[in-house]
Formats: sequence, C-alpha cells, structure tokens
Amino acid sequence: QTLTNQFGCDSTIITTTNLLPSYRTTVVLDLCAGDSVLFNGTYYSENQPTGIDTLNTVNGCDSILEVSISVLLQPEIRYFRDTLCADEVLEFFGTTYTIDQPTGQHIIPSIENGCDSVITNIELTFNLPEAELELTDPDCPDSTGHWSISRLSGGLPPYTYAIDGINFEVAEGLPLRGPIVPGNYVLILRDALGCEAQQFFEIEAMPPLTLDLGGEIEVRQGDTLTLNPELNFIPDSLIWSPSDLLNCTDCLNPTLVPVNSTTITLRALMDAGCEVKDDLLVQVDKRIPVYAPNAFSPNGDNSNDYFTLFAKPNQVLEISALSIYDRWGNQVFDATSFPPNEESQGWDGTSRGQLLNSGVYVYMAEVTLIDGRKLQLEGEVLLMR
Repeated sequence: QTLTNQFGCDSTIITTTNLLPSYRTTVVLDLCAGDSVLFNGTYYSENQPTGIDTLNTVNGCDSILEVSISVLLQPEIRYFRDTLCADEVLEFFGTTYTIDQPTGQHIIPSIENGCDSVITNIELTFNLPEAELELTDPDCPDSTGHWSISRLSGGLPPYTYAIDGINFEVAEGLPLRGPIVPGNYVLILRDALGCEAQQFFEIEAMPPLTLDLGGEIEVRQGDTLTLNPELNFIPDSLIWSPSDLLNCTDCLNPTLVPVNSTTITLRALMDAGCEVKDDLLVQVDKRIPVYAPNAFSPNGDNSNDYFTLFAKPNQVLEISALSIYDRWGNQVFDATSFPPNEESQGWDGTSRGQLLNSGVYVYMAEVTLIDGRKLQLEGEVLLMR
C-alpha cells in the first residue's frame, strides 16, 4: 500500500497477513438401537441422527464438528407364547412364571458392542376352567337332591366333567343337571388341554320328620281334650281324622269331647310330597261321678235346703227321674227330666205341701249320660230338722 507523506514523497506500507488454519471434523457416534447419547450438550438418537457443533480453537478460530450417529445392529425381538394350566409354573431364564406373573422380558446383551442382542418377550396364558354349579338339598328325608351346571367358562372347550371324580362325561347341552344323594362330592372340570379345576360341595340330607301325639291318653267321658302334637318341622298342611270328632281338621291344636274310646290320626304334609303321621289312642273313662248327698237340712237357711244329684254338666245330660220314699215305701217325691246341680228342682223335704219328719229316706234315680246310656242309682238320705 503506497501513501504520500507530507513532503510529497512516497510512503510504502507492506502488510503481511498470516492465515491461521481452521478445522472441520466429522464425528461419528456409535449408538445402540433405541438409545440416545449426550454430546456437547445435545442429545443424539435415531430421531435426531445428525448435527453441527462449532468450537473455538486455542487461537480463536472456529472448529466445526459434523456429528452423525451410527446405529448398531438392531436387536432380535423374540416372543415366547404358551398356554398353561392354572396350577402350572414355568422356569425361564431364572424367573418363575405363574398365573400371578404371566408376562416378562429377558434381554441378552451383545458381547461385541454391549448393545442388546436378543430381546425375548414372555407372554403366557393360564387356563382356569370354571363351572357355575347350583345345588339343591333334598326336600324330604330319604330323597335325593339335585345339581345343575348352568355355565362353563375359562379354559379351552370342549369340556368334560365328573361329579364323582371318576366317570367323565362330555359337557354338552347346557344346562347340565341330575339327581344326587346326600354326601360330599368333588366336581372335576377338564378343558381340551387337560387343565383341571376342582370344586368341592356337599348335599345335606334333610333330617327325619318327627311327629308325636303321645301314643295314648285317658280322659273322663265328657271332658274337653286339646291335642298338642310335637313336630320338628313346620308342615305345609295338616289333616286330622276322624273329622267329625274335632272342631277343626287342619289346625295345629284341635279340641274334642270324646264320648267313646277312639284313635285320632294326624297326617302332616310338606308341599314337596313328604308326609309323616302318628296316632293317638284316646281312652274314655266312662265311670261317671254322680254325687248324691247323704243328708240335707231343709230349714230355709239357703244351705243344703234341697236334695238332688250333682254331676259335671258335660257328663250327665239330665236326671231322667228322681223318686223319694219313706221307710214304709210311700213315695214322697217324684220329678222327671231336669238337669243335675239344680237344687231348687230337687226334694225340699215335703210331701203334698206338708213338712216331713226327720229321718232316713230312700231315693231311686235314673240318670241319662251324654252318650245316651242310662245310669240307675239308689241310696239313702237323712232329712234333718
């Protein structure tokens, strides 16, 4: 560069420029498939495979880095799939797989570059065949219950089943059902792979129905008897017989007034068809207690002023006849067809309106019982003044 100085002379300036070197470098990063790497503040991966970074050299010039990644060999993806029974286990690469742990993944690294070489995905299916079992206990003693299978699920059809654990049958045509005697059983259900499920169950026998009328009872004729059967179950219906003796034939505690000895039968029935019955022998004591006083005092004090016969109204229908005689055989009183226990209808110690003397008199009576029998009575009574 030539310049003119102040005197008009030439002034020459020689400038020498030394060009410092710049650098452009290619950087290749090895990367395992699926991984990423941080380089100079930037993450590189298969989604960002290239980039440029600028660095400063020691003399201040740029150093260009061209970054690219080299994806190493993709790992081999494998799948291990199998179907096992619910109670089976599988040992795989040191891991135990069960129905509670059916999946997993095992990675085998490469010896050369450390990347994954083989990735094995474990996918297991466990069969658990299930049966929806419904049970019905017997409705009557000494009868059978019933079992029913309304639905089958899980496992791989077709299914076979056995109620007794021995005789297997093909499960076709749902619902499956059948009779079964009381006892303990196990239902075994198998699917097409041979997987089994067991279900234990019990059919409970109905206890024997008991009915007790007491066997035999003795009552006085004319007494009211209430029947009290003892049962260990609640019957759906009752039938008493003979029906004409009882005030009801379908109630639990009927009453009757037995006249003659008889056998009462009760049949207790359940809607399921079972029945139990019992008999009661009712012995009727026909000795009728008719009381005749041995003395009376007709003095108007309202105590023992009359002579008559006394008896239970439900045992004696009427006093058909009552006659009184003196010691010479003369009839001093006669009455017919009047009820017992009515003193005013008895003898008042007079004859034809005249007071009789104290003394012993003879009575003769005929009493009609409720069953129509006639009872003849006679005796002596003391009239006291």
